[in-house]
Amino acid sequence: MLEVCRIPARWRSYTLTGVIFLLFGMVCLFLTPQVLIIILLLFTAIAILLGILLIAASVFVAGLRVQWVPLLFSGIILIIIGLVSIYFPDIVSALAVYFIAMISLLVGVLMVIYGTISFVETKTRILIILLGFIPIVIAIYMILFPGSAAALVLRLWGIFACILGIVFIVQGLILRRVNYELGCNEKDT
Repeated sequence: MLEVCRIPARWRSYTLTGVIFLLFGMVCLFLTPQVLIIILLLFTAIAILLGILLIAASVFVAGLRVQWVPLLFSGIILIIIGLVSIYFPDIVSALAVYFIAMISLLVGVLMVIYGTISFVETKTRILIILLGFIPIVIAIYMILFPGSAAALVLRLWGIFACILGIVFIVQGLILRRVNYELGCNEKDT
């Protein structure tokens, strides 16, 4: 196969990736409550499993010169978090929303600060400052309306995944056309 044919020959993987992103994005958009339940169940299962593994690790390293108490303590905390998320899923969801809101607020404030003190050209500084307000606004929305914030974030992710999927599909189709225009043999790909 010609060296020039290597990249265009990967048009199938680009197209398949795009279809997967597009499907995942549509699932997030149209089945938001079900996806939120699945995410909470996965979080619960991972927390409990990781807690059990950390407790087991602390038992195995207790005789060695390794600090086993932090492993045991972390394992117990993770199991408690997992059990709380089973019995009080609304509390865990609200705490997760507030945690994500605080991270979003921090990112936005840091972007605004960076935009004001950086030494790049003025247009770039203004763009950085304006883009910094997006996570700040999202954080404020999440703090004011925590009940709908999780669904909003998941729907925003769904929109992003759909856009990314469409971009990958278009890129795959462009590469497919280039593949045929270069005369690359399909059997070599």
